[in-house]
Amino acid sequence: MRKLILLLAALPILFTTACKKEKAEPTLEEILATGDFDTIVERLEQEQKNSLEIDRAIRELTAKKIELDTTVKKLPLVTALQLQDSLFKHYVEVQGSVKTKDDVMIYPEFSGVMTNLYVREGQYIRKGALVARVDDGGMKQQIAQQEVQLDLAKTTYERQKRLWDQNIGSEIQYLQAKSNVESLEKAIAAMQSQLSKVNVYAPFSGIVEEVITKQGQVVSPGATPLFRLVNLGTMYVEAEVPESYLPKIKRGTQVEVEFEALDRKYNSTVRRINNTINPNSRSFIVEVNVPNKDRLVKPNLIANLRLNDYTNKNAILIPSSLILENANGDSYVFVADSLNQQNETMVSRTPLELGESTEDGYVEVLTGLETGQQIIEEGAKNLEDGDEVRIYSK
Repeated sequence: MRKLILLLAALPILFTTACKKEKAEPTLEEILATGDFDTIVERLEQEQKNSLEIDRAIRELTAKKIELDTTVKKLPLVTALQLQDSLFKHYVEVQGSVKTKDDVMIYPEFSGVMTNLYVREGQYIRKGALVARVDDGGMKQQIAQQEVQLDLAKTTYERQKRLWDQNIGSEIQYLQAKSNVESLEKAIAAMQSQLSKVNVYAPFSGIVEEVITKQGQVVSPGATPLFRLVNLGTMYVEAEVPESYLPKIKRGTQVEVEFEALDRKYNSTVRRINNTINPNSRSFIVEVNVPNKDRLVKPNLIANLRLNDYTNKNAILIPSSLILENANGDSYVFVADSLNQQNETMVSRTPLELGESTEDGYVEVLTGLETGQQIIEEGAKNLEDGDEVRIYSK
């Protein structure tokens, strides 16, 4: 015992003596005075290394001193972890693909020969822009003829109306003239409506992905697509999530989106949840917004999603390696009671109710532990409920 005490007392003397022997080594003040960055960093690393070695020596010597000291009660040496509140977020990981609502084939609304096509593949066009024109097949001339007939019908009607107001002529002639005017007006309006459809306009802003029909071809509504228009500014990710997460995933849930092919990550939210469950996969579909200002995200691109299904701002997290199990598979840890001056305490076996796990090996404790308590780390496997231990710092 006396030898050990002498060794502890001699430790700083030996260190000081060793420093004195190295007369060539500059003092701390001399190094600071040089102002040389590399020299200062080198000395700092050296002092840090010396400090770690001294701390380790003190811990090991202290532990050995306690072991050999006959005046100290022989107790198992253990380490302890003090619990504190932590922010805990749990994620469910799924894979999805990029979609867009604005990915459509543009069709004409009028049958005839396409006389003009004003777009090319890869071109960006704005909503409402004139993109194509179809030959009207002489409809303008037909409308002009109908308008001439309408003028004549109006003249006849006005004349019949004046006579009818004077009680001259028959009511049938008056009504026939009136009906003829109304019929011609409706016919002209219908033809003008049809004529307006010879022009094809962009329904939304986007990029012409593929031109299908060439200028001069005969086209018809619903049968002849002109080109494919895609809006890359309204992209979203669609993914299937197991139905067990339905109570936890809501509109506005935070999502981490990763595109491995682009080496990019985005923070987003769930914008929509389907109201039906897929009976085959037992899953529901979620839609997640994706920013795409640089237009790198393309339809059908694979995305990895991490949906934040659970958050606890005041969670108690402990390493999973510290959790013990009894023969029934119940989880527990040993909790240290209050310490005396010699760091001695009694431990209590405390059953735990566990929650979700983290990716780095921690587990949330739902019940059994409180903030500020200390649980046994090293040495816990050899303990029993009510054992006395001595806690030492690492």
